[in-house]
Amino acid sequence: EEGVPCRVERAAADHACRLSHDAARASALDVGIGLDQEGSLALHHAKFAAGTPVLTAGPRAARALGHNAARLVTGLPFKPADREEGR
Repeated sequence: EEGVPCRVERAAADHACRLSHDAARASALDVGIGLDQEGSLALHHAKFAAGTPVLTAGPRAARALGHNAARLVTGLPFKPADREEGR
């Protein structure tokens, strides 16, 4: 989203928050998203402590979370989830 590059990987961790923190730490952009088996999503920045994601959401807000991850990288303000889903 927003023209920011991404990479998708499978990981052994089982919680969205842990996955997102691991992804952020591995990212050159310091931002990561985790999606667990229950469909929970978390957006994390590498400079935040583990367990303190920037945002969390359910599967219906995945697109909004992707937009906001790109906005976190580019320094733009977040968009509300309702606006992203066309409501």
